[in-house]
Amino acid sequence: MIRLLISLLLVFQATVVGPVKIAGPVGLGGGGPLAYNTYTYVVENGSSVASITSPSITLPNQARVIVFCRDGSGSSHSITATSTPANTFTALSSGFASGVGNAQFSYALTVGAVATTFTCTPPSSQQYQGMVVVVWTGGPGIADGPSQTATTGFNPATATFSTATAVEIVWECVSGASNAGWTVGAIGGTTAILGGISNTPLVGGTSADAACEYRITSSLISSGTANLSHGAGTDGVGIVAAFQ
Repeated sequence: MIRLLISLLLVFQATVVGPVKIAGPVGLGGGGPLAYNTYTYVVENGSSVASITSPSITLPNQARVIVFCRDGSGSSHSITATSTPANTFTALSSGFASGVGNAQFSYALTVGAVATTFTCTPPSSQQYQGMVVVVWTGGPGIADGPSQTATTGFNPATATFSTATAVEIVWECVSGASNAGWTVGAIGGTTAILGGISNTPLVGGTSADAACEYRITSSLISSGTANLSHGAGTDGVGIVAAFQ
């Protein structure tokens, strides 16, 4: 009997090897699949002000955020994006066109899941400031820095880009010279989706001075183009970037 109990104990000790680790989803970089979430905005302000601030929105877990700022200045300068609570933003090269003004594309890829406001601040008070904030989730949260380009003086605003991996979210944001409707174009040869405008509701016919479109890719793109049309038929400033 004693030998039987010892044998059973040895079998039990050999079988129980400690906690079993269950692997998470494969190939999602720990962030889940890429997915559009929401947007907020500030309508163009014709008054000369020091800065503009968005309404508060409650962000999801693992939020990725673009703040697209614009103004109507006659000279080229950058526009600083900040938030409350504070987050670290990376600014891409700003774009400028005479008759349109400045456009600045900034992003933060590790934003906390709390109620947050966003602010655009030019170097000095400016007229015709507007803002689009777009939010998405998923992916490892890596920017393909070399993909950023800015284009000016065209309608539709068309910019080139490349992706580093097959599955990425590509954003193009455009500032127009006046309030008008928008027509989404193609990103890498596939029709894009309107992700945010500096007004509401989120439909192409809504009059706004800035808009952002996106596409989630399924294959590698080299030297692709993105375009977005402004209904006023005037020049635009467009900036495109891709994110894993």
